[in-house]
Amino acid sequence: MMVNWLYEQQMRKHYASGMDPFEGVVLKMSRGHFTCCPPQMAAIPDSLYQMVMQMNVRCAMTINTPVVRTILDSIRARSQEMDYVPLPDGLRVQILSTMADLPRGQLHHFSAFIEDVKMLVVWDDEPEKLLPRAQALETKFMEIIWGGGENADDDEDSSEEKKGGGGNVTTEEVDPDSLEGGETKERRPVMLQSACIVAITLALCLTCLGLGFRAVAYESTVDRTYVRLALLVVTPAQFFVSLVSCPAVS
Repeated sequence: MMVNWLYEQQMRKHYASGMDPFEGVVLKMSRGHFTCCPPQMAAIPDSLYQMVMQMNVRCAMTINTPVVRTILDSIRARSQEMDYVPLPDGLRVQILSTMADLPRGQLHHFSAFIEDVKMLVVWDDEPEKLLPRAQALETKFMEIIWGGGENADDDEDSSEEKKGGGGNVTTEEVDPDSLEGGETKERRPVMLQSACIVAITLALCLTCLGLGFRAVAYESTVDRTYVRLALLVVTPAQFFVSLVSCPAVS
């Protein structure tokens, strides 16, 4: 029922044309059990249904809109190859060649452009957040397109002013690749909590083990029994468990 509702919303928002066999919605019902709409997607090799099963995400949906196709066409028109599309807020959307590349992509991006089918695939761990994520991405794409249009209009106005003798005006092209690099880098303070915890753990481990070795050596010299020296065999395991468990608890 949920996958049918998502597919209806996909068609209502014109995220799918209903003609392409790669379009649709995939939803994880339970462990190892997935469903899709339209159902015939499950029989297509290297379809979204097959890729979502390998990715093991909760839900995914394709977006096939003129905005997505325009962005992909502009990327293909460039002479240089791009691995991602930068967004205004500093995020990026990865670009994959085929649908079969989805399991090998960056799953934490929650979206990817597919070049061969000219679609955008969006996924999420919660079905109710899938449509808002798709709408947010569409809004960011429109900001990129409208921003490019405004720059083009400014360039035309400045060129007209040059022809009319209105003064010397210099214009600069804004490359989408430079959007990420132009951001101010935030200076983060050095965090020493983990290093201090590890140092204290090492000191405690060495102290406790040293006291234990001292007691074993003292008792062995008193009763001339050296069987207890077998405890030294488990020392590396005890040392390893102490180092692993203490940072995990902290």
